[in-house]
Amino acid sequence: MRILFATPYYFPELKFGGPPQKMHAFSRGLAQRGHEVQVVTFHSEQPRACRVELMDGVRVQYLPWFGRRLRQCPRNLRLLAEAVRWAELVHGYGLYDLIGPAAAHYARRHSRPYVLEPLGMYVPRARNLFAKRL
Repeated sequence: MRILFATPYYFPELKFGGPPQKMHAFSRGLAQRGHEVQVVTFHSEQPRACRVELMDGVRVQYLPWFGRRLRQCPRNLRLLAEAVRWAELVHGYGLYDLIGPAAAHYARRHSRPYVLEPLGMYVPRARNLFAKRL
């Protein structure tokens, strides 16, 4: 099966905690079981990165992006759309950046089954309210 993971950050960017490790272990395990696995992601420190790397049998496509901190938007959705057309199953991570919802949009458009899994918690107003109470 051809499986696509769309995520704002991926292994080896461990500064984002456990999710990049989890996604890499999941991707690597599926690849070892004979599935074709591809990841589309951003490189947090290289916004212009547009390259493909092979990591433990997993094809990782870095997309160029713009934005600030964790609010990243792909500069061009063409590579993401092509990856979705290639896939038989799409798994998007994250709701508050554009890559997961955009992957779900293209999956729906091309009649691909998809999963959209939230990553972490993003509640800026609640965080600001809590900070004011301190």
